[in-house]
Amino acid sequence: MLRLPSMTAFLAYPMKGNTMKTRQLAICLSMALFTWPVAVSHAQKPGMSNRPMTPHEAYEEIMRDYPVSKKQKKAEEEARQNVLRRFGTEQRRRIYAELTRAEARATHNAAQTYEPPFRNPAEMNAFMALEDRLSDRYRREIEKKHRLTPVQRKAIEREGNQKDWPAPGIMKERR
Repeated sequence: MLRLPSMTAFLAYPMKGNTMKTRQLAICLSMALFTWPVAVSHAQKPGMSNRPMTPHEAYEEIMRDYPVSKKQKKAEEEARQNVLRRFGTEQRRRIYAELTRAEARATHNAAQTYEPPFRNPAEMNAFMALEDRLSDRYRREIEKKHRLTPVQRKAIEREGNQKDWPAPGIMKERR
């Protein structure tokens, strides 16, 4: 029988390339595995193509069912417009690259502390909690450096993900 690595091992080890996009792909794949029996039971809708969805399309499909308030949409749009006025495209790309490096650095540092494969669920939870704390700390540093609000940072991340901007992996950050 073919043995596949666990999802936590897949998420814990930074891979060559864009770690943030790799993680999003893993999350979409895991969501697809949980919803697979439901998805298989439904017939294809008229007008749908047979091509597979990209991870971003899969995420959008999943998130379409979650309601977003008008107030939240308005705040996100204002933040996006503010970011567009304040930063040029190249600056936003550099900030996005910094954010993806910070995400990869958090994963890498947490994996050094709690080395996968995990022996028990408590160790996995500790790894994920450490990774979240480190990720938040690194994001706040970038926000402070560029004088961004969390909403503006999220707008840059969303734009980078939607436009599929290239992002360096953790290996380029080591000096």
